[in-house]
Amino acid sequence: MIQIVGDFQVMFDNHNANDVEDAADDYSVEWVRSFLESNPVWLFNAELLSKIGNKASEHVSICSLLLPNLKTRHRYNTGIDFKQTEWYKLLQNPMLLQPESYIARQFQRRYRLPYPCFLDLVNDVKEYNIFNLNNPYSNNLKIPIELKCMVALRMLGRDLCCDDIFEMSSIPISSCNKIYRQFIKGVTEKLYSKYVYIPKDEELKSILKL
Repeated sequence: MIQIVGDFQVMFDNHNANDVEDAADDYSVEWVRSFLESNPVWLFNAELLSKIGNKASEHVSICSLLLPNLKTRHRYNTGIDFKQTEWYKLLQNPMLLQPESYIARQFQRRYRLPYPCFLDLVNDVKEYNIFNLNNPYSNNLKIPIELKCMVALRMLGRDLCCDDIFEMSSIPISSCNKIYRQFIKGVTEKLYSKYVYIPKDEELKSILKL
C-alpha cells in the first residue's frame, strides 16, 4: 500500500497525467476509497480526484467515492401542524374584523398594520408569489402564507431575531431566516410601486381632508 501511494504521489508531483490514469485503472473502487480515507488532504486535489474517479473500475463517480467522508445536513420533520399554533388560531378570531376591539388593536400594534390591510398584503403575496411556491394558493402548504407574512412583519416591526420568532410561533429558525429574506426581496421588487407612490387627484384630496 505504501509503495502504491508513493507511486501516485510521484506521478502527480511530476504532473504525469497519463501514468496517473493508467495506474488508477488497475485498482478497485475499494482501494481508491481506502486511499482517499487514509490521505484526506488529497480530497482537496480536484485534478487528481477527477483522474482517479474517471478511471476507477466500474466507472464509479467521484461523488460515490467521497460520500462516506462528507458531512451532510439532515433535514428533519418537526411534526408540527402550524394550523394548530397560537398564531394561526389568532387569525381565526372574528374580533379581528372589529377595528375597535382589543384583539384588533393588539394585532395592529404587534404587526404594524390593521388586520384588513394584512389580508390585502397576504392576497398580494399570493398573487405575486413572493415566496416562490409552486402553488401559493394551495391549502396544503406546510407553513401557511399568512404565517409567513406574520413572521416577516414581526421581525420588521419589532426588530426580532429568528430565534425569538421560533420561540413564539414554533416555525424553525432556518425557515424564519429564509422567509424574511424572501419577503424583503419580493416585496421591494414586486410590490414597492403599488404601495409607495405620490397620491394624485381624488385620492390626494381625500387624504388632505383627514
